[in-house]
Amino acid sequence: MGKVELYNKQNIECLVWPDTEDGKYAQKYLVPLIRDGVKLYIQNVDTEMMVLKIGEYILPITLNYAEYENSYVCSPYTHYVSYAVEELRELKRPGLKKILSGIIRVIGVILKKMRVNQVVHVNNWLLSTNLYPDLTEEVINEIILFIRERFPEHAIVFRSLNEVTNESILQFLKNLGAHFIASRQVYGLNLEEGKLPLLYDFKKDMKLLASSSYEVIGADRLSASDIPRMIQLYKMLYLDKYSEHNPCFTEAFVECAIRTEILTLFGLRKGNRIDGIMGFFKRNGVMTTPFVGYDVTQPKKAGLYRLLSTKIILEASARRVYLNNSSGAAQFKRNRGSTGHIEYSVVYYKHLAWWRKFPWLVLATVINKIGIPLMKTYRL
Repeated sequence: MGKVELYNKQNIECLVWPDTEDGKYAQKYLVPLIRDGVKLYIQNVDTEMMVLKIGEYILPITLNYAEYENSYVCSPYTHYVSYAVEELRELKRPGLKKILSGIIRVIGVILKKMRVNQVVHVNNWLLSTNLYPDLTEEVINEIILFIRERFPEHAIVFRSLNEVTNESILQFLKNLGAHFIASRQVYGLNLEEGKLPLLYDFKKDMKLLASSSYEVIGADRLSASDIPRMIQLYKMLYLDKYSEHNPCFTEAFVECAIRTEILTLFGLRKGNRIDGIMGFFKRNGVMTTPFVGYDVTQPKKAGLYRLLSTKIILEASARRVYLNNSSGAAQFKRNRGSTGHIEYSVVYYKHLAWWRKFPWLVLATVINKIGIPLMKTYRL
């Protein structure tokens, strides 16, 4: 298996990348972010990104100390406090919303006092959903031991784990003494046999796609002049409609994605204007789409989100993979065959002082005992 090696901005050029599909992808994705700094590519993320290599495994890690204004992709505080307060808008009960908002804000004070953001995130690609390689318990243990020694005052966090696609990793982390904290409810669709959903809404979507005046174009027909519009569409959906705490990708990120193919990109074009965009990637039999946007000012009858969703399902079916459809638009996704399951952040903090363990115990108690039932009840 080999020892764990750490690479950062100073020595990243010395890394011998594995000659594997994962290794080649990681090199294209991670070298620019480490070499140039993350902020050039994701505007609202402040972190130090590094790479762990152990045998043929390449895992990006992010190092943080406080940075409470960060995107949730590397800030537990933002995820469980700032973003959570915004998510309460989905509740239709004002009284409950007020109570929960108060509880979250009190928890936020505790989390800041006890340095909840002093963390190392493992396998953090700074996307809404991180996809994992097939890690063994031995590899996970070696990684935890290495980080404990190198960053002894940091909690160790593994984001984006669920029992459908990461069952073995969850079990290994449990065996090693890590703790589960629910993060959100995500929706997935098993398309490993290539069969499309036989549901009424999806059939309607297929008809819409066939008759739409929008043309689906691939990355080979997207140019540098389209990039500002692509960013605008992403921001309309992810930041303006949902939350400013989502990753704020820059034009440099999209240019890199087109040039290196770290995302497979498609657009919806009518005439000379792009009104919809999506970008996905796959790993270890799972596909997810972290870059989606459309012109929310267009009439609803244009069905831009329906068109993008249908294209995503078709692409996942063609590749015979499990589609991790992320969170949000719960009923829409259920009506097209997706099922909901809880996603976890798994935290290892055995090595920390008792007062640094306390915020994680608070989060686990509140989120798992109150948050999970709410997610399931209100299908958040």
